[in-house]
Order: sequence, then C-alpha cells, then structure tokens
Amino acid sequence: MLDFSFFKAVIIFAVTFFVTFVGASTGGSAMFTIPLCIFLGFPVHVAVATTRFSAFFSMVGAFFGFSKHKKIDYRMGVIGSLIACIGAYFGSNMLLLISEELAKKVMGFLMLLLLIVSFLKKSCSKSNQREKTALSGWKKCLGYFMFFVTGGIGGAFGGQGVLLVYTLTLFFGMNFIVAAGTRVIISFFITTISLMIYSNAGAVHWHYGIILAVASLFGTYLGAIYSIKKGEGLVEKIFEAIVVMISLKLLCFS
Repeated sequence: MLDFSFFKAVIIFAVTFFVTFVGASTGGSAMFTIPLCIFLGFPVHVAVATTRFSAFFSMVGAFFGFSKHKKIDYRMGVIGSLIACIGAYFGSNMLLLISEELAKKVMGFLMLLLLIVSFLKKSCSKSNQREKTALSGWKKCLGYFMFFVTGGIGGAFGGQGVLLVYTLTLFFGMNFIVAAGTRVIISFFITTISLMIYSNAGAVHWHYGIILAVASLFGTYLGAIYSIKKGEGLVEKIFEAIVVMISLKLLCFS
C-alpha cells in the first residue's frame, strides 16, 4: 500500500480545495485531482478510487450549497441517477481490469474531450438562458443515453460533472446553474456505486481519502455559493488551461 506523506497531504489538500471550489459550478474537478495523485506516485487505480471517496463528500457540500438557493431539479436528478448508476457499475469494473499505461492514455484523452465539452456546455447554457424551447422526443432519448455513458465514464475515471451539466443544458433545456445543482445528485450516486466497487477491491487509500474529502467538502460548498452569486470567472479559465497541460502530459509522456 502507498505510504502516507505529510508533504503530499498538504499539497493534495490545497490543490483539491481550489479545484473543487471551481468545479462546484463547472464540474470536472476530478480532471485535476486524479492526475495530481498520479504525479505524486499513486497507481492509477488507487488515484481514481481514493478520489471517489473524496467526491462522495464533495457532492454533499455542493448539495447543501445549491439546495439552499433552490437550484436543483430533483425529478431529473432521480431519473438521471437511475440510468447513470448502471453505467457506473460497468465503468468501475472495467477500470480494475485494464493496465496502468492504458488507463493513463484513456484518462488523458478523456480530459481533452471533457474540456471541449465544457466549452460547448457554456455556449449552449447561454442559449438556454435566452430562450427555452420545447424539447423533442429524440433529444430526450439521446439525453437519457448520455446519462448511461456519463455514468460509465464517471465510474471509471471521474469528471462526470462536465458531461452531466452539458447533457442537462443541451438535451433537457436547463439553465447553467440549475444544471450544475442537479448534476450533484446524479454524481452522488455515480460516486457511491464506484466507491463501493473500489472499496471492495481494496483500491482506496483511506488516509489520503480523508484529506481529499475534507478539502472537497469545504471547497464545493463555498464554490457552489460563489457560483450562484458571482457566476463563472477568470479562475475557470486558469483551471481549463492547467487541464490541457495535464492531459497532454498523460497522453504524451506517461
């Protein structure tokens, strides 16, 4: 098992607080915390499993932040959760079967993909805020399928928040803030399923998991409140630039 280091713990706490503060509204904080753990010497499977434990608490913090301001669609949250949990089950088990190097390559690719999706998400959320039109049946069906795909990706590699916000805004006509709040419920159940599977496989490093959990809890709670009051800003652009560098590192130099 990976040895515990106070120096690593301090770095993990500080960085996790920052990225979960930003990720409370944008989603995708795992795109940073998982690679951070890998760079600090965590095996990929342990990095994903341990951040799943912290994500469990970050969803709690974000939930209280968004629910306090009534920015959650509970009906859609339940429907999305039921579908996404099926994908999360398959995705989590898949990660335990693939090699370390393949996992890094796939993660680097997904990080770039999720970053592209985050840009699309912002453009479509602005459009939805200006005008909310009737949604066609095929669009909803595609949205439900996206819940399954997102559950699989989230269960295996995290980062499902970006895809969920994109799905809820594009396929179900939600505005950005309500989508950000609703995806917390779906992410909570994706995280719970994957955490149960990883914990049963002995892949969670509980000491670092607690450090990540405390930082995530405070970061997402404060970030959710900030995003409702202030919206998106410069900090998100910095976050996205760093994600690009990390994904290229995983793809080209792992």
